[in-house]
Amino acid sequence: MNDRRSQGQAIVEYLLVVALFVLALTAGPRSPLESLFHAAADRYQRFTATISMP
Repeated sequence: MNDRRSQGQAIVEYLLVVALFVLALTAGPRSPLESLFHAAADRYQRFTATISMP
């Protein structure tokens, strides 16, 4: 029974760490995730502009 309880506690701890990590990525006005999306959009726009040149 003790092993099963330890497994449940480990899952809860793992989920808590993952939730805090996701919160850290998405929180704030200029979050790291938003910066990543902005950089990807900028690179894609530059790529398509270069491809469309004659």
